[in-house]
Amino acid sequence: MIQGLCVRGGLLMGHEPDLGGESLSSALRTFRPTYLYAVPSLLEKIYKNFLRTAQQAGRGALFERAADTARDYAAALERQRLGRGPGPGFDLRLQHALYERTVYRRLRDALGGRVRRATSGGSPLSRDLSLFYEGIGIYVHDGYGLTETGGGVTMQPFGREKSGTVGRALPGTGIQVAGDGEILVRGPSVFQGYVGDETATRAALRDGWLATGDLGQAGREGYLTITGRKKDIIITSSGKSVAPAALEQRLRMHPARPPGRRRGRQPALRGRPDHPGPGFPDPLAGGAVPAGRRADPRRHGRRTRCARRSRGRSPRPTAACRARSRSGCSGCCRNPSTWPTGCSRRR
Repeated sequence: MIQGLCVRGGLLMGHEPDLGGESLSSALRTFRPTYLYAVPSLLEKIYKNFLRTAQQAGRGALFERAADTARDYAAALERQRLGRGPGPGFDLRLQHALYERTVYRRLRDALGGRVRRATSGGSPLSRDLSLFYEGIGIYVHDGYGLTETGGGVTMQPFGREKSGTVGRALPGTGIQVAGDGEILVRGPSVFQGYVGDETATRAALRDGWLATGDLGQAGREGYLTITGRKKDIIITSSGKSVAPAALEQRLRMHPARPPGRRRGRQPALRGRPDHPGPGFPDPLAGGAVPAGRRADPRRHGRRTRCARRSRGRSPRPTAACRARSRSGCSGCCRNPSTWPTGCSRRR
């Protein structure tokens, strides 16, 4: 459907099959999309890369404060959209404007610099993550649909979007939540049954309602919230039913959790415990952090200069660094790691 819309509208569309850090970052910076379609796991991965890179650069606390401000700002805007509040106050708008100049703009630059909206689907998007992206200037629309419904059955109403939900039912579509929390859908787009499998058809269709197998909650204003899958329910020893989806989302958002289950020892990262993940740039200092190196402001963002150059004098090798001059060094850098092996000062 999206491809058809792009063809009819004359829009340029790109696909990125490799979701690795370097490939994805390069594709975003090269293509520079204005609208992004992604699954929630990809948005979580981008957020974790931002947080991890900021922590390794020594700016983790600053990033967390900026992220909290973005969520508070987006929540205030949401209350204003829904007619429940006046919007962000003066202090919150001031803090948001400060972080816009120092943090948010660089985060958007890492995604190409032109993204203003995105669409998420395939699994629920957490409210905290949705508020974060809205707070930095990228609103993420989250909808809901199945293969058996021929596409989407809910959508966020424009101008009254609510983070943490998948929106309201589309016109002509009926949605209700059963007693056990399962979402039931009815409408003209619902399929008529599985070909050659009457047993599965009878289990899925109940009096014209499609049993989706997803668990959810319907608010008073018609907003639907996805809480998990029915088959993932855990029955505790006390007989209580627990949906693990909310806990799994919080664990996935933690920067220390790797993107997938791993066993055994992890390989050494070039001898450095503070090895940053490759691909995404330092969102607070600018410039990509090479794999295997620590984010150092002397190497990334600006060049070091010797004392003679900083005082306005031309760099001139002294007698103490003749070995460096003979080996090709200009003698204008005070960083010992860049001196040649034969340098007298390095010895």
